[in-house]
Amino acid sequence: MQFLDPANVAGQVLLRLTARGSAIIAELLRLSAHIPPVFKLEDKATQQKYGQILLDFSYVSKAEVYEARIEKNPVRSDSLHRLLQNFTIYIHKPSLEHSFSELPCTFGDLLF
Repeated sequence: MQFLDPANVAGQVLLRLTARGSAIIAELLRLSAHIPPVFKLEDKATQQKYGQILLDFSYVSKAEVYEARIEKNPVRSDSLHRLLQNFTIYIHKPSLEHSFSELPCTFGDLLF
């Protein structure tokens, strides 16, 4: 049986997974071209105002530390709330969330 034969379930799942992955990458590339300037921290004033609340992936391993820092400082907390109010539409992009939710299976399912 050919790998891409319509009767080959593994081949069809791989095709759907590959197509969905390509769509996700295309969406990420499109979104990366439209990042609001405040998130890039390009100038000194923006860095001082938002540098302590716009975090990189180190946040994942030290979430409690960063959250405590922000909550202790009312200026940072206020800046975070204003940032979330103004840019929530960019942070929660439905089309990207939809792309992940429609994957035919999880990566764990593919490995085992």
